[in-house]
Amino acid sequence: GVPGPRPRATASGVPNPSPGASFPAPRTPAPGDSPPTHIRPVCRPPLPGYSRLVASTRSDFSSVWSLYLWLGVGIGVFIFAFVGFALVRYRARAGRVPSERDEHNSLEVGAAVLLVAIIALLVFVTFHTEAREDTPAEADAVHIHVIAFQWGWRFSYPGEGVTVIGNSDHQPNFAVPVDRPIDFSLTSTDVIHAMWIPEQRFKKDAIPGKANRFVMEFDSDGHEVGHCSEYCGLRHSNMGFGVWVLSNATYERWLAAHR
Repeated sequence: GVPGPRPRATASGVPNPSPGASFPAPRTPAPGDSPPTHIRPVCRPPLPGYSRLVASTRSDFSSVWSLYLWLGVGIGVFIFAFVGFALVRYRARAGRVPSERDEHNSLEVGAAVLLVAIIALLVFVTFHTEAREDTPAEADAVHIHVIAFQWGWRFSYPGEGVTVIGNSDHQPNFAVPVDRPIDFSLTSTDVIHAMWIPEQRFKKDAIPGKANRFVMEFDSDGHEVGHCSEYCGLRHSNMGFGVWVLSNATYERWLAAHR
């Protein structure tokens, strides 16, 4: 276990780390919290017998972002071109009589239909992608219970006897295997926090009294940095954590070293 003040138990039985407690950093195995020398960014095919539940979380949300970006750029270009055309084509000049027409029903209906279609597309793609991340994981998924508190994190691996805990003074580093679904259960013991891993383009709120469950998949070995992205008090900006994304063999050694 990790030395430090013993967490208080709440009425619901969920450990509640002392908000002001200072937790020493978890012990460092070899390999483990220090990056193994063989790690390099690679993408592997799914494990034998494992049907990919989600594509990489990063690629899922990068696709959504690209759709929003190019639709926004296209609409912006169209609006500026349309306004520019109107300014040039219908500018005041000698001998021109202004039109008395004050409506164009077919154009207005077409614009409304196009707008509704774009909104429907964005809503469908966004919620469809989010649903993929929220789908319960398969049997071979790694399960991690995450508890956020002011101003730190507790990462527990059910059935493994491993817990990593840290706060704004000693930020925790937990580990996940590459190319396997990670089934997270996220909650908070005090105020609303948010678990954000920028490299994965993903965040989820940690709400007191509620467990938010979601699935992520990391497609590259290496180290990623996470933050709390919901303002939660004095040391919010220091409420960070690290994620080691390891090969399956290295991940198993990391677990064994932290038991």
